[in-house]
Amino acid sequence: MPQDKREPPPETGSGFRDFDEFFRLDYTRVIYFVRRFGATWQEAEDAAQEAMAAVYKKWNGLSTENPRGYARTVAEHAYARSKVKQRRERESFLVSGWPNPNSFDLDDVMLRKDTRLTLWALSRLPIEQRRVFAWAMDGFSHKQIAEFLGKPEATVRSNYRHARNKLAEILAPFKTKISSAGRRPDDEPKR
Repeated sequence: MPQDKREPPPETGSGFRDFDEFFRLDYTRVIYFVRRFGATWQEAEDAAQEAMAAVYKKWNGLSTENPRGYARTVAEHAYARSKVKQRRERESFLVSGWPNPNSFDLDDVMLRKDTRLTLWALSRLPIEQRRVFAWAMDGFSHKQIAEFLGKPEATVRSNYRHARNKLAEILAPFKTKISSAGRRPDDEPKR
């Protein structure tokens, strides 16, 4: 039976015919993974490109490892480095008298309302909870997340539980609005 492209790709490098197949199936998923950390579309795409380049360079050595996890680890680190670089640049601009540039991400305007709400809610989580939740949203188990982040599995489960509870608390007022209307405005009517 052919694999549904919406299903997560296989978990080992040997499950992909070649790097091209891996890239085709996972590139966009890596972008959304980085978006869950609060990245703009451009920042996430840059991080995903860096990750895919790193996976490509190590492709033959990743046959027993998980290329999906490796790509996300590299992308997360690339995004973190870019944020540090941006902060340093912003500080140097402010010190030298330049005005504080306002960032405007057109993609945020174009996203569906519920996607913007989800990204906003995720940005309110502490970074460790956000990291664990982003990995979990991408289909990784607590054990896999613990391995990739180098944390005990119990810590990962705890961060996930706290993130889930905090998100429920943050999104509770919005859920009431959705429930009281009977359905979300952008849902198609049921026939």
